[in-house]
Amino acid sequence: MKNTLALLVMAVVMATVARAGELVEFAAYDRAEFSPARGEQFRVPVRLKVAAEVELRILTSDGDLVRTLKSPRSWTAGDQEFSWDGKDDDGVIVADEAYVPVLAARAKDGRSEEIDPRAFSGGETVGDLKVETAASGDITYTLPAPSRVLIRVGIKDGPMMRSLATWAPRGAGRNVQRWNGFDQDRLVDLRSHPRLSVLATAFRLPQQSILTVGNPDNDYRAYRKEKGWPEKAAPATELKLERNGQRLSRSYFLPRFKDPDPRVTLSLIEKLPLSRDQLPVIAGPVTLRVDIPEEDRWLVQESLYEVAFFVDQEFVSEEEHGYVPFSWRWTPSGLAAGRHLLTVNISGFGGKVAVRNLLFEIPE
Repeated sequence: MKNTLALLVMAVVMATVARAGELVEFAAYDRAEFSPARGEQFRVPVRLKVAAEVELRILTSDGDLVRTLKSPRSWTAGDQEFSWDGKDDDGVIVADEAYVPVLAARAKDGRSEEIDPRAFSGGETVGDLKVETAASGDITYTLPAPSRVLIRVGIKDGPMMRSLATWAPRGAGRNVQRWNGFDQDRLVDLRSHPRLSVLATAFRLPQQSILTVGNPDNDYRAYRKEKGWPEKAAPATELKLERNGQRLSRSYFLPRFKDPDPRVTLSLIEKLPLSRDQLPVIAGPVTLRVDIPEEDRWLVQESLYEVAFFVDQEFVSEEEHGYVPFSWRWTPSGLAAGRHLLTVNISGFGGKVAVRNLLFEIPE
């Protein structure tokens, strides 16, 4: 029944086409994603109202020009199509991401037209994703259209414990987010925790977006860096939080190259004895140092953020105007002898939450 529903949802989505123009329009795709790394091609069907020369520009979600495809001659009116092999103009397979096609046509009488799906679609918040968590830890959810998804697991009224997907592009229908049940540092199994909480939210991609998958050799941030594209963001004055009565996600307007959460380091200043399991033994006051690697600091330099500490998923302390490196003096009073988990969350910059966990022991 679920598979049938997913197929019906996909059929409705594939039947939705971008806004029609006077000269040209996108026709319905037969799918929304493909794997260039496996040699697949992606068909982009178009429909011309009159004979015209047609150009298809494929852009990253940050607006960088990836590939330009042109009709070999003036196409006659009717159904035509482009075929994209998932490579950029330099012949390099693109990173797994969502790409936006922009269609341009010039008729013989001199009229010209451009269809850019970003002008009238994208960013619409998605409602109930109907999230289900299996005993294995896998998380399933259903999307009404290709969207970007944020999935985090944490403890209700406690810390965020792991980020599973940070505005990752996903296709319409039923999706599965693999999760082994462990925290960010794979120290504790959270699946049986009575206050386990799963956050899953999404916003729609622009219509006609093309999702590339299956490229293990490059990620989007590294790909952009190799291409030398500028790291720019849309001015705040350009943000529109509503279109045609539909609420738009603020995250839609953020640069996609800033999506990854920064890495965090958590260490003890003092040299402490180790337990039989090679865990630090904390018997009195200690100083903890929180830092972000130099290459990730640019992700947090544009806004204030908070540094919060938790022990065994219970709140302990917070610095509201955080900075790094940050040192915290802590006395582990009231903890029973045995193993405990210390968690730090750095949050507040663009909705990001970075997490790090540390196991320690309290002596008898």
